[in-house]
Amino acid sequence: MHRRLRRRNGARASACVALAFACLVASAGDWPQWRGANRDGVSPERGLTTTWPEGGPPSLWTRAIGEGFSGVSIVGDRVYTMAGQGEDEVVLCLDALTGEDVWRVPIDRKFTEGHGNGPRSTPTVHDGAVYVLSAWGTLRAIDARYGDPIWEHDLREEYGGRSEASEPWRGYATSALVEDDLLVVEVGGPDGGAVMAFDRVSGEQRWAALSDPPAYSSPIGIEVDRLRQVVLLNGAAAVGLTLDGLEAWRYPWVTSYDQNVATPVFIAPNRVFISEGYDGKGAAMLEVADSGLREVWRSEVMRNDFGSCVLADGFLYGFDGTSLKCIDARDGAERWVKRGYGRGTLIAADDVLIVLGERGQLVVVAAQPDEYVEHAAVKQVIAGKCWTSPSLAHGRLYIRDEKTLIALDLRSGH
Repeated sequence: MHRRLRRRNGARASACVALAFACLVASAGDWPQWRGANRDGVSPERGLTTTWPEGGPPSLWTRAIGEGFSGVSIVGDRVYTMAGQGEDEVVLCLDALTGEDVWRVPIDRKFTEGHGNGPRSTPTVHDGAVYVLSAWGTLRAIDARYGDPIWEHDLREEYGGRSEASEPWRGYATSALVEDDLLVVEVGGPDGGAVMAFDRVSGEQRWAALSDPPAYSSPIGIEVDRLRQVVLLNGAAAVGLTLDGLEAWRYPWVTSYDQNVATPVFIAPNRVFISEGYDGKGAAMLEVADSGLREVWRSEVMRNDFGSCVLADGFLYGFDGTSLKCIDARDGAERWVKRGYGRGTLIAADDVLIVLGERGQLVVVAAQPDEYVEHAAVKQVIAGKCWTSPSLAHGRLYIRDEKTLIALDLRSGH
């Protein structure tokens, strides 16, 4: 059942929470959630250095954090992620300058699975709270400064969310989305309970919607014709929901074992790009309008597995299986392709792509469609399997493999 959890006692509790809200509000240059401030994999940072010594950019710190694929969220001088440690799944708050623990909070037992153990979801940091989802389905709001619990839901116990009985099951992977005063999560419950919105402050359920099977993608927020929507890619379709939980549009997109993983990409003013690679389904560009939904194009040119695309100046960059590609967002035409990364991930900043290969290769590539141009490359910056997308904030690049997190300095003059 929903639990409103006790914080510190008395006046100290109020003071702590007020201070957290005042000091830990995301600002420009932060990376406060999955895929950054706008959930698009693009950082506003400028002036990054791509002139590296032979071993790569300077390392600020390296530390073992435990198992998992959770991404890294950064607000100010705090770094938030999740990991499997011992028998527990934990939320970690680290000092961005040193990598040392600020606080550590266990929230569930550790998830184990053949493709890799530990959490899959990335913390969402908003207005002094950290919203996290364990691989087993524990949704919790935590005080960002001190790690104190605020509220909690067990999505499987309370709402019949997806369980290990659904084979094969890879665990909850979606990252919660904040829209106004709502926290939107793909729960996977039956009979209209596939997606839910909670009051982000109190944790009370505000609405539930859809009966589609859940997948492993994360929702995004978009605005089309002054209407704010939540767009998600579940196990059956790409769907747009209004902020009161009503279905605005739907585009069927069924895959084997509900393996829609990549996050949709919004192309303003009214287009949504989706992609899937495990079935070789490919990609589709959708146009959203009051008059209905229109398929602009559909192609097998871009088949994202778990790595999501980024948009730069009208072109989409991403992994078609193990090939890094550039395609034209207008018609899906391929512009260039580069192999050799494995199933990698990427983000964009300062007119470049920061590409992380599956085995730790780090490359800076020009974000331009004419040809593939490398600015800098390091054969291996981290030794393990890299399935987690990088994060960039305040000139620091955070890279994680299955067990280790490193921070690299990309600031000019450092």
